[in-house]
Amino acid sequence: MVNMFSLEDKIPTCLHPIKGNQARSDEILGKDEGVPKVDVLNLDPELTHPSIDVDGRTATVTFRATYEWATSIGTLCMESGVHKWEVVVENTKSNNIMIGVCEKKHPLQQFIGTDSTGWAYYAHNPGYKYHQSSAEIYAEPYGAGDVIGITLDLNQGTLAFTKNGTDMGVAYTTDLLGKKLYPAVSLLEPEDCVVFRNYSNVSSKKGSKKSLTADQLSPHHFHRFDFIIYGSVQTTLAQLESDLGGGKSIAFRPFKSTKLLAQETTLEQILKDEPNAVQNGILDLSYEIKVTPPAKTENKLKKTKKIFELFAKQGGLHKLVSALYSSLEDRSEKAEEIAHY
Repeated sequence: MVNMFSLEDKIPTCLHPIKGNQARSDEILGKDEGVPKVDVLNLDPELTHPSIDVDGRTATVTFRATYEWATSIGTLCMESGVHKWEVVVENTKSNNIMIGVCEKKHPLQQFIGTDSTGWAYYAHNPGYKYHQSSAEIYAEPYGAGDVIGITLDLNQGTLAFTKNGTDMGVAYTTDLLGKKLYPAVSLLEPEDCVVFRNYSNVSSKKGSKKSLTADQLSPHHFHRFDFIIYGSVQTTLAQLESDLGGGKSIAFRPFKSTKLLAQETTLEQILKDEPNAVQNGILDLSYEIKVTPPAKTENKLKKTKKIFELFAKQGGLHKLVSALYSSLEDRSEKAEEIAHY
């Protein structure tokens, strides 16, 4: 099975049906009103406390339990480069929210920053930061309606935050390098809710930028009509067919191309061979479910049905009954003749 939730070493792939195919983001500019946005920064259901309800596509977390801390960890693994994203605070009762990063092994039943595996910006007044259960006054508190920006620089080993676009400064400068870190959030109150959005990744090369979703200032902003999956670099089209086809045969092509891709082709190979099928880090593929010809038994049934329909249309049943009646009369007369002799 292809793991479609974890993004570590994964290739975001958008699948477009050939019939009724909808346009990619760069082909619907000016026609995107009402089109849902899709970010590849999601929260991992497997790395989420049971008290938190995760909607992976929209990256929304809603806390639905009693008064206790619980953490949800994102799907995206970050080891190098400069990573940026935002967290929108949709709802909070008492500003008991922790936003930050952590390692995959961080305890889900504890808030980010409880131990050495987490770094957080705490919403409550006066605006603490937490690491290894150590609280320090860092910046302004935040609450419902605020947008917290996160910048994780794994070239320099720093973690910084913004509040509604205003720079809050660098929060951490130590212990971040050499680790696999993930976006994360911790919630306390029932019905507290946050939304992750606008992820971008700046590469280690100066002046070079690579985004899994378009920058928030880009007109593309990665609108997608069709669903996105996350296959590994070695995932083959045959595996996608097996996982998605439900036993049906699927033909794959690069987006807006007539070239049929071989089933043994990997997503990594498509990235290399079909650069026009890639837009800002997302691979676009067209697909078509092949229609299997009816089985021979079905054809026989159809022919038999037609014979009976023709038989009935031409009064065949009446003729058959008449023939049987005549046959019985003949037999009856013969029987009487034999009995007479």
